[in-house]
Amino acid sequence: MSPAILLAVALLSAGLSWILVAIVRDLAVRRGLLDMPNPRSSHARPTPRLGGLGLIAAILAATALAGALGADVGQAPTLVALGLSVALVSLVDDVRGLPVLARLAVHLGAGAAAVVTLGPLDVIRNLGIADPQTALTLDRGLTILWIAGFMNAFNFMDGIDGIAAGQGAVAGAATASIGWMLDVPALTVLGTAQAAACLGFLRHNWPPATIFMGDAGSAFLGFLIAAAPIAAPTTAAPPYGLFAFAMLVWPFVFDTTLTFIRRAT
Repeated sequence: MSPAILLAVALLSAGLSWILVAIVRDLAVRRGLLDMPNPRSSHARPTPRLGGLGLIAAILAATALAGALGADVGQAPTLVALGLSVALVSLVDDVRGLPVLARLAVHLGAGAAAVVTLGPLDVIRNLGIADPQTALTLDRGLTILWIAGFMNAFNFMDGIDGIAAGQGAVAGAATASIGWMLDVPALTVLGTAQAAACLGFLRHNWPPATIFMGDAGSAFLGFLIAAAPIAAPTTAAPPYGLFAFAMLVWPFVFDTTLTFIRRAT
């Protein structure tokens, strides 16, 4: 992967995200698409949502640019397409609202689609604790639950100024680094585009935030982060598989899990 192409991807993604999020913010204000504060909110005034639309557009454009410049983007188009399908459904939730079970069904469906299209994570099979067919079945279920669970965790944290975009930038940079070391173009391109787009978004989301991602943006970004380890080669799974990627986002995983346990008890 050419460093010049990655630089072009980063500049386009960051610049577009910065510009488009500002445009979406003004549109959301005019249309009254605001996130109203409640007793659990970290913000005290109505704040526009839908900022994730600008972030998504930036990642799409940057990924397309990499392909147009001759880079081997590998599985990146498939990952982006799956993430975009979830974002489109989540956009309905941003504008009109969807029942909780409907959102959960969409997230589980995204995990299932990733398994069918890209294959499951190699976790149980690498541990060698079950026969191959049973291990494959368990890995499929684990992949679906991981993707759906993390998408919900990412969405849960979006309402806190700067945290979702900051986590997305860190995870994107680390994903790009892993992709570079393993020579996996999909991870390198997507990680670079994701990190840069999140930095552009942070310009508007840094405390005090003037816009949030909304469900569309958080679902898209959450899917890309959760599905990234699928693109890592199975031979590199022990050091770079699910556990390594989960450690990149451990604050979200830990906080959401702890919150769930506290509310359940």
